[in-house]
Amino acid sequence: SVMDAYGIHKLDFDIEGAAQGDIASLTRRSQAIAMLQTAGTASGNPIEVSFTLPVLPTGLTHDGMQVVTNAIANGVDIAHVNIMAMDYFDPSLPVQGKMGDYAIQAATAVHDQLVPLYPTKTDAEIWAMVDVTPMIGVNDNPAEIFSLADAQKLTDFAEAKDLGGLHMWSINRDYPGPVGTLSNT
Repeated sequence: SVMDAYGIHKLDFDIEGAAQGDIASLTRRSQAIAMLQTAGTASGNPIEVSFTLPVLPTGLTHDGMQVVTNAIANGVDIAHVNIMAMDYFDPSLPVQGKMGDYAIQAATAVHDQLVPLYPTKTDAEIWAMVDVTPMIGVNDNPAEIFSLADAQKLTDFAEAKDLGGLHMWSINRDYPGPVGTLSNT
């Protein structure tokens, strides 16, 4: 009723941390989403669903893949998998000047993870399912800095692959401050 009252027909579920491994919760959520999508389609108001998930440059983690496969198994029509290309906190990654590269690697890996899950979709359709959200500027890990050059590199990639979406976290970070200083304002 809330969706109908406000005309909302796009839903995003940001699932992080331990919630990704809670199979009972994932299943209940997926079943509820599938019911909403069925009702929306029947009423002429289809509902588009996306999942926002943490990612590594190597793609979705086991738990992230679990979110996606659980949704598919329970009948959810996933429009987008929005990856949070940020906060890797991996001391083995040389992050300086590489955050754009890592976002591209992550998007490519997620594309490759989705291909076997959607054998009837074309390569272009799979790319259109992939959204990328970097954290602009200094990340929560201050060693990770997503620069304007990284943004341009990722934008060029997104346009070349015709990604489903390119976003940023978050608008309140888009403010010039002291270089190397983490601030949400």
